[in-house]
Amino acid sequence: MRESMEGNDFYADEALAECLDFPEMLEELTREQALEVLRLAEARIFEIYDHDIKAKYQRLIQQIKTKLLGGASDAAQIPSANIQDSYVIDTPEGKTTLRVTVGNLGNFHQAALLGVPIMDLNRKKSVGLACNINDKQHRFWINLKMFGLVRKNGTVVRAVFIADWYVSPGMRDCGIGRQLQEIAEKIARDNRCTTIFSQLVPEDPKDLERLKAAKRKMGYKIQETQNGLVAKKRM
Repeated sequence: MRESMEGNDFYADEALAECLDFPEMLEELTREQALEVLRLAEARIFEIYDHDIKAKYQRLIQQIKTKLLGGASDAAQIPSANIQDSYVIDTPEGKTTLRVTVGNLGNFHQAALLGVPIMDLNRKKSVGLACNINDKQHRFWINLKMFGLVRKNGTVVRAVFIADWYVSPGMRDCGIGRQLQEIAEKIARDNRCTTIFSQLVPEDPKDLERLKAAKRKMGYKIQETQNGLVAKKRM
């Protein structure tokens, strides 16, 4: 597979299989190759029911997303964002430092979830950032998108979208998920965002009611939209 990565014959399925067992192989992929592997992994993960294998896919997807944002980049390199270089949370192992990777966002698709039609945006003035926050072992993380949406009439909507978050099975039920959500809310407040929101898509459909209850407990309101269930909270 090493030879195929270096030449013109790149096979995403071979690269995916090797990177699942040896994540360090990601460093040998170009950006375009990493995108191919990411698309393949995201397509296949919905067909996986074994929890251990699914967890490997989820960790790899997160690692690729971090790579695509620039790897070593940090919040200090994007002065428009009031985001810390790292965050600290409590785990059963003690305090753990989470690293932060940020990058510019190229699309504003989630604006529709806020009731802001894409066609109503001034794209030249609207801005967006992607932010990945995770531990070194990729056992838990939260991925955010922060928007400064400018409508054509000049009004501004500042919001944080929780793109996805994950806690590996062995680390659950000890408050890590709640702390990740609190980091997202802190980023929203620190950047004068008026809304934080997410789509409710549980890992297991049977967990939907539990997820809805947890969101409501944190102050979110659940809304049924044409794009599915959306949880919103005013800051």
